Amino acid sequence: MKIDIEMLKELPRKSSQDYLALMHRALETNDKKWFEELAKEKTQLEQREKAIRVELGYIGE
Repeated sequence: MKIDIEMLKELPRKSSQDYLALMHRALETNDKKWFEELAKEKTQLEQREKAIRVELGYIGE
């Protein structure tokens, strides 16, 4: 089974590593819009992860 770009765009993303892999693929295919969307989502995820770590006391603000 061949995986195309549209299938990759529909994959669930649960970690920043998921975003990094897809961002790499977006660069390979020269899809600037997709790359920018992934970068924005990755940044939001990282901000949520940091807020949770602060709330749980794992890291300081």
